Amino acid sequence: DKEGIVNEYFEYTIPENTFADVDLGDVLTFSASGANERNLPVWLSFNATTNTFFGTPNLIREYAISLTAKDVAGAAVSDNFVIRIAEGSTTAIEEIEAQNISVSPNPTSNKLNIYFPEMVSGKAVIEITDVAGKLIYKADFKNTEIKNNVIINFASFGQGAYFLKISTSNKIFTEKIIVR
Repeated sequence: DKEGIVNEYFEYTIPENTFADVDLGDVLTFSASGANERNLPVWLSFNATTNTFFGTPNLIREYAISLTAKDVAGAAVSDNFVIRIAEGSTTAIEEIEAQNISVSPNPTSNKLNIYFPEMVSGKAVIEITDVAGKLIYKADFKNTEIKNNVIINFASFGQGAYFLKISTSNKIFTEKIIVR
C-alpha cells in the first residue's frame, strides 16, 4: 500500500521484481484499473511504459487499485493495493468526533439525514463522492444556513457505496454511505 498527500503530486513506480514470468525472456505488459475492474480515479494516471502511477489527488480517502501483468501468451496475474490520501501537515485540521454528527439512515434508499447537535460556526462544506472519487454532490453552507439538520436526497444517486465528507474551517467528518 502507498500513501500520498491531498493536493500534492503523487508518483509511484512499480518495482521491477513485483511480477515474474516462469518463461525466461517473456516480456510482461502492465495495465491498471480501480479494484473490481473500475476505472482509475480521475486524478490518477498510469504509464504502462514506465510502470508509474502519477497525479494530484484532490480528496482525502483510500483508493483500491488493481495492477495486472500479462505475458506474450496472454497469461495474466493481478495484485491489488490501496493508495491512502491523507491531509498534509500544513494546516491544523482535526477530525470531528463521531458523536458530534449523526448520519441516518445508513444504509439508505432515499433521503439521508445529517444531524449536527451543535450549531456549525463559520462555513461548512458537504461533499459526496462515489468510490472512484468523482464528486456527486457539493453544498456550501454559512452558519446562518445550517442549524441542526441537513437532508440530502439520494434517490437519484443509484445503488452503491459513497463517501460523505463534511468540512468546516478546522474540522473534517467522513462517513461511508451505502445506497440500496
